[in-house]
Amino acid sequence: MCQPNDKLLLCTCLDNDEERTKLPLKWILERYLGACESNIIGEVKGSTDVIDGLSIDDVIDQLNSRNCFDFDYVPIEKDSLCISNIEKKQIIRIWNSSF
Repeated sequence: MCQPNDKLLLCTCLDNDEERTKLPLKWILERYLGACESNIIGEVKGSTDVIDGLSIDDVIDQLNSRNCFDFDYVPIEKDSLCISNIEKKQIIRIWNSSF
């Protein structure tokens, strides 16, 4: 189980897709694979300070400094990451040229 701390954590610990779609704060990693895409959906975790202060610059800084995912991830061309916060009505979208 992913434990929140003072760093951004992009977690895949949920058991099913229905739980993932109902998350108030979630991320989607999209990978273009020719004629189709592959999506991974998970929960954003971190301390209250991390979550409340999420900005595109903060996310890019953390992605460039370490692996924020709870799995081995190596970005490739055309990957994109979308973080949505339903409560704040905020969406952060990043394409891999940024991280």
